[in-house]
Amino acid sequence: MAFGRPKEWDTDFLKREMLTWAKLPNSLNINAFCCSLDPEIDPEYLRQLVNKDPDFSRVYRIVKAYLCTRREQANSEKLLSDAAFKSALRHYDLFLKEDWKDEETFKSGLKAIEEGIKQPVNVIITDYSKCASEKA
Repeated sequence: MAFGRPKEWDTDFLKREMLTWAKLPNSLNINAFCCSLDPEIDPEYLRQLVNKDPDFSRVYRIVKAYLCTRREQANSEKLLSDAAFKSALRHYDLFLKEDWKDEETFKSGLKAIEEGIKQPVNVIITDYSKCASEKA
């Protein structure tokens, strides 16, 4: 009898299980799904599947949408603290994630401009005679 996690999980099985699990009223976190299987599944393995299998990635996004909705509802009903809700919001809410990416890109662009302005500019004058004639 073999013990431990299978070398390869059946991705169709995982997709069905994730969707079924995500619809449960107490499902709030994908890590909990990983722990709900017997044997447990390494969360990194899920991440690898998301990156290599487009259909698994699609199901994963749907699962995150279920969880995002449930987490928002739990937060509004004061069943999930603001800190717990906000700490993972970027992970679960695809639309906010994109907005935050745009905002971070904008902020980093502004920071680069500000740092560029603050940088001293060195001017090297090779012909002092031109400087003297321009002042006169």
